[in-house]
Amino acid sequence: TQGQEFAFVALKSALGMRDEQVIVNRTVAIGGGFGRRLLPDFVLQAAVASKAVGAPVKLIWDREEDMLHDYYRPATFVRMSAALDPKGRPGALAARVVSPTILLPVFPPIESTLKDKGIDPSALEGMLETDYAIPARRVDFHLLQTVIPTSVMRTTGYGPNVFAIESFVDELAIAAKVDPYRYRHSLLAGNARALRVLDRAAALGDWGKPLRKGHGRGMAYAHAFGTRLAMVAEVEVARDAVKVRKVTTVVDCGEVLDRGIAEASIEGGVVFGLAYCKAEVTFKNGRPEQDNFNGYELPYLAEAPSMVTEFIEGGRPLGGVGEVSPVTVPPSIGNAIYAASGKRIRSLPLSRHGLRFA
Repeated sequence: TQGQEFAFVALKSALGMRDEQVIVNRTVAIGGGFGRRLLPDFVLQAAVASKAVGAPVKLIWDREEDMLHDYYRPATFVRMSAALDPKGRPGALAARVVSPTILLPVFPPIESTLKDKGIDPSALEGMLETDYAIPARRVDFHLLQTVIPTSVMRTTGYGPNVFAIESFVDELAIAAKVDPYRYRHSLLAGNARALRVLDRAAALGDWGKPLRKGHGRGMAYAHAFGTRLAMVAEVEVARDAVKVRKVTTVVDCGEVLDRGIAEASIEGGVVFGLAYCKAEVTFKNGRPEQDNFNGYELPYLAEAPSMVTEFIEGGRPLGGVGEVSPVTVPPSIGNAIYAASGKRIRSLPLSRHGLRFA
């Protein structure tokens, strides 16, 4: 479990035990958590079964049980509009976000805020704050009530919100007839740390170098989880097939404490981002239609791009690297697909647009 304290409190409450009667053993070998293992439902199930039979039990969910009884990443809808100045830059930006809760299952004390104010702070991450110099901004939020259990999936609200913002900024750049990199550069003017990662990503990602027909590069920038990150994706589009050739990522997380772990987190997160572009869970008659990896298809090794990852030591404060890189993958790939084919990606997965990974 990722949530040892959460499991402790849940067990104590469910079993009616005192603090000293509950011990949660910690292990360094958790494997992948990525949000789902914050929740204690499987811990409680094992404990209740053990109490019922009066003996230790080993509880294993098979893959179908796991996928059919998940807490799913919320489906999110974002509508954006902007008022542009004479240079084509946004003088005002408005966003309307609709999302079910992300935070409630992993932080039950937020329930009163959800009821009284109708706001889930996690669903607004990446939308309320931005490094872009935009004089006026407005964000409206609607908390969608659904019986489908929803919660965190590596990136929380930053994922859908940065996808929306970075895709929209790219559209604004095209409308202004300005290179998308230069457009972002102008919006980040005066932010030295942001410009360092943006400029370095453009250089490492070969931004501006000629490409063959059907090839394109896309860019995305984010300041998420305390970390600044810029990404350049290079893709090839041939009919319905999208081949992600290269992903370049430049990261300023403050001080890098362990370069090997940090690099693995960033590059593993790139593959997570590819999965968000490739697969989805859909529901029919109140039941998920995908119950194993034959229906929810993860990226294959052959679909993984070459990766270039670089860290900039920006100083304090420290930021995180565990969740940040999946944030910029969908918008950078979507923007690259537009550059290669003229097809604009405003929703995921890519199959909604008749596209597949090659």
